[in-house]
Amino acid sequence: MIDVDSLPCDSQVEGIEEAERVETRGREARLVHVEVFRMESVGTSIFREASTSTRATTRADSQSRLYTLIYEEPVNDVRTVRPMTQALADSKIANYVHRHINDVDDLINGLTLLGQRKQDKYNIAYLACHGSSGVIELSGDSFSLDELAGRLPKAGILESKLLHLSACSVLHDEDACKALLDTSGAQAITGFTKDVDWLESLAFELLMFNAFAGYQRLGNFVRSMNKNYGELSERLGFTVIR
Repeated sequence: MIDVDSLPCDSQVEGIEEAERVETRGREARLVHVEVFRMESVGTSIFREASTSTRATTRADSQSRLYTLIYEEPVNDVRTVRPMTQALADSKIANYVHRHINDVDDLINGLTLLGQRKQDKYNIAYLACHGSSGVIELSGDSFSLDELAGRLPKAGILESKLLHLSACSVLHDEDACKALLDTSGAQAITGFTKDVDWLESLAFELLMFNAFAGYQRLGNFVRSMNKNYGELSERLGFTVIR
C-alpha cells in the first residue's frame, strides 16, 4: 500500500496451451507492486496452489491484490503507471491500491506493512523508481539491493510473494538480486537488466500482469512471456530471478 505516481525511467514471456491456461472467471489472483500502489488481481493466484476450499470460493472471496510502491517525481514530470493499473482493474484482471513513497524509510515501511499476516492476500509487490545495476534511486539518493535486504525488519518478510522492480537496469546485478531474494523470502524477483523506455516498459508490464493472472505456475508464466513477447522481453532485458 505504498505508491509512487510516476515511473522514473523509461524502463516480457506467453503461454502454453489453452488447456494449461487458468480460468480467471471465478477467482482472482493476487499481486503487490512497488511504484508504489497496491493492486488486487482478478485471476487465479500464480504463486499459490489452490486448496480444495480455495477452489470453492467466489471471485470476490479470492481476489488477488497488487501492492504498488510509487516514487513521486517533481511536479513537472507527469508520467504515471496508474493508467496501466486502472486498465487491469477495468478489465477485471486486477484491483489495486496506491501508496506514495518519498524515500527509503517509506519503502521499508511499505514492505513491512506488506509483510504483515493481514496482508497475505497481496501476493505481488511492484516498486517503480529510478535505478541502475543493483541500485534503486529515491529522492536523489542511491540505495543498493544489499542495503535494502539489510534494512528489512525480518527475514522472509515477502514469503510467497513476487517482487517486481520497475526500474532501469536494477536486475543487471544478479548476485545482489539473489541475496535480496534469499533474505526477503520472495518467490521470485522480476525486472529489467537494461535501461528501458518508460512507455515501452509500461506496455510490457500491462501484458506481464495480465499473464500473472492467467497462470498458476511461475514456470508456465515465464514460458508464456517468452513465447508471446520474447523480442520485447529481450530488448528490455526482462528477467525472472528465482
